[in-house]
Parts: sequence; structure tokens; C-alpha cells
Amino acid sequence: AFTGSPRTGAKLKGNKNLIDTNCRVTLEADSLNACVIGPDIDEDSDVWGTLCQNLVVDMTQKTGQKCTAVRKIVCPENLIEPLVEELKVRFEAITIGDPASDDTRMGPVASQSQFEDVMAGIQKLSEVSDVLLGGAERPTDKGFFVTPTLLKAKDVHANILHSLEVFGPCATILPYSGDAVEAID
Repeated sequence: AFTGSPRTGAKLKGNKNLIDTNCRVTLEADSLNACVIGPDIDEDSDVWGTLCQNLVVDMTQKTGQKCTAVRKIVCPENLIEPLVEELKVRFEAITIGDPASDDTRMGPVASQSQFEDVMAGIQKLSEVSDVLLGGAERPTDKGFFVTPTLLKAKDVHANILHSLEVFGPCATILPYSGDAVEAID
């Protein structure tokens, strides 16, 4: 069993020794998980608060380096501004730093290569999206720290939004005005 990038997974599945021995290979390669927000949610409700808190936890837990993290937020256009404002407040309350410190809530990504991959992925997404929070900002010049990043798609049908997983604290909002399916179809 392997969890990781599709590129590495393809190398494993094509390995001569594995093919010659007819070895079964199970892959979990990239997960572009989505949070779909319905148009009838009330910003003053407990559900809204839970939604926002869960998005922040999901994006920052393990510095967003988990296969179950939300990568796309399908959101009604009229709720984008209040969602971003709420997430901004909550992200600002997250202490980023040394994982050994009791007040730290998000540490660095796992390695320099992971840091470079995350930053390159954010750059690629920013070519088809507007950066609303984070982006190239870094909380410190030392270490592999990434600021939680929120983008808004300019075109919800841009292929990269549905094929590139940035394995870090990054999610892209896919706005919709009528039916949520229009943003993911």
C-alpha cells in the first residue's frame, strides 16, 4: 500500500519486480476533497460557526499535510466575503511556529522539498485564482513554514483546480450562483 503522489504511485505500479511477481499495489494518490456549502446556510447559525471552525482545523491540522484535508470550498457567491472574513479572523488566531511550544497550533511542512512543492502549487493555482489570504506570505524567514492560503477561482472549470493537490494549508474557493454542480461539473 502506498499513500503519496500519483507520479510516485505510477513508478511503483510500473516497477519491473512488482510486475514480474504480480504483486498487488494499492494507491491513495492525491485527494482533492471538497467542502460544499449550501445556499441556505445562515451566517448567524451554529452550523456556520462549526463550518468555519472545521475548515480552519482541516486546513491547519498537520499543516494541511493529510489526505483528508479540504482542498476546494464550493461556496455560494454571496457568502464568499463573510466566509473569507471569518476564516481570516480564525487563521490569525493560529500560532505558527515550533511544534514543541505549547502555544503553537501549526508547525512547518515536513521538509524543504515539501515546502517548495507547496509554494510552487500555490503559485500555479494563483495563475487561475485570486489569492485572498496567505499565498507567498511567510510567517517567518526561517524553517519550512507556510501561511494558511485561501484562493478564489477565476474560472471554476480550469483543469488545474481539479487536478492539482497542494499538500499543505491551502484551499481554493469555487464560487457558484445557482446550482453547486456548476462549480464542480
